[in-house]
Amino acid sequence: MEHIKADPRVVFEVERDVGYLPAKGDPCWASFAYSCVIIHGRADLVESADEKIEILGALMSKYQPDGGYGQFNEKMVEKTAVVKIVVESVTGKTSPAK
Repeated sequence: MEHIKADPRVVFEVERDVGYLPAKGDPCWASFAYSCVIIHGRADLVESADEKIEILGALMSKYQPDGGYGQFNEKMVEKTAVVKIVVESVTGKTSPAK
């Protein structure tokens, strides 16, 4: 958290379709196929309990869509750090299978 407070610049990368491409003949030609999105932005510490609950609720809905987890405990929410990335730029790249 000290690092975020000192310099909030962040980079976040998500990859998918990663696969090893074996070398044929020359070992230097071994590679990977991939697609990725690279996000540059600013990390903001979320202070508002309401905003924390909204963000944590979205995570719970994603990972436990059937519900059944009840309400968030106020004291736990108060102790929980939530970091929001404010997107400043988005790029992507791909290296398809050869």
